[in-house]
Amino acid sequence: MILLTIVLNIPIGPIRAVSVTAASVVYVDPVSTGGPQFESRGLTFVVNVRLNLTAGEVMNEFDVRLNYTNSFVIVKADSVNSGGNVFASSSGTTVRSCIDAVAQISGGCESGTTPDTTGQVHVAEVILGQTISGPITAGLLFSIQFHVIGNGTSVFSFDRTNLIDPVGADPSKPNPHFNYVLKNGGVFGNIGLVAFYNANPTSSAAFLPGQQVMFDAGGSFNANNTGIAIATYSWDFGDGTTSLVTQSVASHVFVRPGTYPVSLIVSTSGSQGATSAAYVRVVVILPALGSIVLALRDSSGLALNDPVTVQLFNASISTPSVTKTSQGVVTFDQLSPGQYTLKFSGLTVESYSKVENVGAGLPTQDTIYLTLIPAPPDYGTILFFASLVIGVGLLSVFIVLRKIRSWSKAKKKRAP
Repeated sequence: MILLTIVLNIPIGPIRAVSVTAASVVYVDPVSTGGPQFESRGLTFVVNVRLNLTAGEVMNEFDVRLNYTNSFVIVKADSVNSGGNVFASSSGTTVRSCIDAVAQISGGCESGTTPDTTGQVHVAEVILGQTISGPITAGLLFSIQFHVIGNGTSVFSFDRTNLIDPVGADPSKPNPHFNYVLKNGGVFGNIGLVAFYNANPTSSAAFLPGQQVMFDAGGSFNANNTGIAIATYSWDFGDGTTSLVTQSVASHVFVRPGTYPVSLIVSTSGSQGATSAAYVRVVVILPALGSIVLALRDSSGLALNDPVTVQLFNASISTPSVTKTSQGVVTFDQLSPGQYTLKFSGLTVESYSKVENVGAGLPTQDTIYLTLIPAPPDYGTILFFASLVIGVGLLSVFIVLRKIRSWSKAKKKRAP
């Protein structure tokens, strides 16, 4: 048995909540590549990274990192090509790409807390002053050429799939945020049996407790002989539940939030005996609650330094008022899905209200622009300076009168 393990968490960043079934998808095409014809070293193949952008979503930038396992052992990425992709008809495009932390186009690679690394292809592209809108099906983001180094299996999984909406509804008030994205990877194999699957929610945009998750092992195959089909798919869902089926697609409902190592064992049977291979990845089931993350700005786009009180409520819930943090960010956690009204108030800002929709398991991000109230005159300071001016004026008059009086007396003394 060949055991291939990959931990693939499903990270949630600052994103806009989406409707129940509307989630964009970034995926590897084809889902599986290989076979006995790829056993020779130096042979090349191409993996495409494609996009399904759901209706209503807008983007002007993508930032995608694709990991490939067994780098420099099984396969090696050679080049990246984003020509003819979803931004091809737009002008003012800026592209940055890196392979194994080596820049392919000027601009450098990712640095800081999450730097680019070996076994990773990173492509980011932005169009300036323009956007594209969904629905888009099978739109190309970029293609990667690999060459074969040795025999075995290499899994393609996404480390990052940021699709960025630049401004929101009002271009005069920028509100960039990430569109929520599901990620479907792929696999290469040139020897033995290859086990692989993708997992996707079926009735929600997020992986939630009590809702069905679909597991598709259609990318599994026999790399030694593609004519010999897989006979059984054995699933262990990591919560004490197992399933043995003959179809490549299975479904499961996770009762509680948590992290579940879901393993798949695929097997064949024939005159040469049974063979099997395993694949494990981690599926993260999120709490069936959402959150709201607000960035507070003044009308010019600068972070507010003045105290602002934010109150959140809907028809059935009212929360205590929350004062923003010094960074100008307010977060409401553990919110049931639904529509909420936010009210903003403060001594130096005009009162304002905004309605936000919260989805199950998803954070809703928004940038709130508040109008500052001009500070009232400082009457104490004004009175002080006015008194000072009056005092100086009276003193000047007194001095002048004394001089006039002295001059008059001196003149009388000089008179004959």
